[in-house]
Amino acid sequence: MPLLEYVDLKFMELFRFTLIIQCFCLFAFILGCSVKPQDYIETSDPLAMNFIVVPGKTPLPTPTPTPDPGMEAEKELGINLEPGWELMGELEFGRWGHTSTLLQNDAILVVGGRKRLSFRRASVGFGEILPLGSTEWVKTSRFNWERTYHTASLLPNGTVLVAGGTGRVVLKEGEDESSWRGNQDLNSAEIYDPKTDEWENAPDMTYKKQLAQAITLEDGRVMIIGGRSGVLTLSSIEVYDSEANSWSEAEPMMQSRMSHSAVKLIDNRILVTGGMESVGMGDTLSSAEIYDPLQNSWSKVAELTRARLGHRSTLLPDGRVLVTGGTTVVEGDLLGPETTAEIYDPILNKWSLIATDLLARKDHSALLIPGGKVILIGGGDLIGAGVLAIESYDIENNEWSVISNLPEGRNLLTATPLRDGSIMIIGGGTVKGYIADFPDHTLRYRVID
Repeated sequence: MPLLEYVDLKFMELFRFTLIIQCFCLFAFILGCSVKPQDYIETSDPLAMNFIVVPGKTPLPTPTPTPDPGMEAEKELGINLEPGWELMGELEFGRWGHTSTLLQNDAILVVGGRKRLSFRRASVGFGEILPLGSTEWVKTSRFNWERTYHTASLLPNGTVLVAGGTGRVVLKEGEDESSWRGNQDLNSAEIYDPKTDEWENAPDMTYKKQLAQAITLEDGRVMIIGGRSGVLTLSSIEVYDSEANSWSEAEPMMQSRMSHSAVKLIDNRILVTGGMESVGMGDTLSSAEIYDPLQNSWSKVAELTRARLGHRSTLLPDGRVLVTGGTTVVEGDLLGPETTAEIYDPILNKWSLIATDLLARKDHSALLIPGGKVILIGGGDLIGAGVLAIESYDIENNEWSVISNLPEGRNLLTATPLRDGSIMIIGGGTVKGYIADFPDHTLRYRVID
């Protein structure tokens, strides 16, 4: 076979072999593409591959806490109010020796007193009123006399009689303060009309007096009992008649007294107890006497089981009288506030000691509240610090308990019962040596059963 033909033959065989190889590769490629992908993928646990489809929506905003104004105020004042307490606005000044009177429109009128611990050139020259439902105190017009340890009595026509005390004439607008304007015991009186915001001078009393007691008689006249006049204590009684706008003297007490206590009994007679018989550190009195307005006469009754001054008397629903706290001075020695309480029965003319382990307190407030209980609020201990605990006397069960605490000490405070059963706490403070704290803020307290 010729060489050329041989070469052509071999070339054709090689071409056919190459074509066969290419066809085989194409067949293999097509076969490979028909294999499923999951045959080459390592599968996961079916549970891990489950998803929940949630419809799309705008995310809710995170709420911002709303500040509690009460909590913010407590924090600012550095106090902690227990349940039943709330802040009721601030006076222009913290004070002591003032009066608080519930008006006919349920507003509260605060008159006089001295600013904090100042004993000179520091009496308040205007009143302040808290309208019903408000926490904003409003100044009254200027009164005519600065006063401390005076009396304030609501008259039948809705005006307020303010009488006596220790103080001085109020400076006129723009008048400069002199280097010294001394205080003196006062016999002046003035009347405030809340409808017109005007003060009007009333006739003067016969005697200058502070630390007296005022009782409103059944016929609306106001009876001012005893007190201090300069270096003397008084037994005198003066009665103001609003219809006649005049003062008259009644039969004097059998004993002169200051820092005593007086309470009107169910039959409208007046029970007067304790006090001091001299301005100097004289003996404290345990004597008691009753005034009969129909007979204009005094009669001596059984003596207290403890001599007391700066104590409080509370008429109970059954006609008896509860006497609490106070302190005792004997032969110039201060024996400290009392831890006792006693009850007077006017039918039996007898005193009964009912407690000997109460918290020592004087110059406090004692109030009969709904539910047949008497509560003791504030007052000072032996060193002048305010007593925080509020003690409650359950009349029916003859039991005492502590039911709450003041947020700060308040000696020489006023506690005024409101018609809704709550109590307004105004003024007072704590004195420790040369450090004093007389809060500007006022409080309202509601007993929680």
